Amino acid sequence: MGENPGLRSAPRCIPILATSKDKGFFMTSNDKVALVTGAGTGIGKAVALALLAAGYRVGLAGRRIEPLEEVAKAAGRDRIRPVATDVSRPASVDALFATIKEKFGRLDVL
Repeated sequence: MGENPGLRSAPRCIPILATSKDKGFFMTSNDKVALVTGAGTGIGKAVALALLAAGYRVGLAGRRIEPLEEVAKAAGRDRIRPVATDVSRPASVDALFATIKEKFGRLDVL
């Protein structure tokens, strides 16, 4: 990827969503794994779909499994894993991370 003043990244981190007047919005991935909370609707859904389109494998987290399953169906199941999660319950969060580790083996972006 060439130089772009709209792209910001930290050492050993993936580039984040950035804007450029001539390029619009863009993201890059090298088959990285992302976890998106609130991924069944709204901004979370849009972020999850954008990450998938950019080549990420994505864990979808949210309180209700039905919207997460709809996103997974629309996007294809091989690179996605929906997980119903209540972030106010530590055991639920622990189960989420264990599921992501089991499915993808690692987590790069939260």
